[in-house]
Amino acid sequence: MLYGVKSLQVVVENDELRRRLLEGNSPFQTRLQPGMETPLDVLSRAASLVHADDEKRQIMVALLMHVQQLLKLKQQAMQQQKAIQPQAGKWTSPEGSRTARGDHPPVHEFRALGL
Repeated sequence: MLYGVKSLQVVVENDELRRRLLEGNSPFQTRLQPGMETPLDVLSRAASLVHADDEKRQIMVALLMHVQQLLKLKQQAMQQQKAIQPQAGKWTSPEGSRTARGDHPPVHEFRALGL
């Protein structure tokens, strides 16, 4: 259908051509051979290819957004670890202050007392 045109009237002045058109034997019609495609077949195939491309594009966009969210979560977790690590360095256990021989280093108060 042409945009908004419901019917189309064609005036054919050639009697032979008019007769052939009315019989359905138009010289403008092409006889389809096996394996030939109609314009509708071509449009249908093109539409399905476009639809498949759109689906692939949507999948890639969704995947990209998911990866960005994962990276954002990873960065937040790393920032939280960095915020916690300086506090962990303030608290040392007695086991962490041993010398290479395995004993505790001398404490100044004990030296002053002679112990």
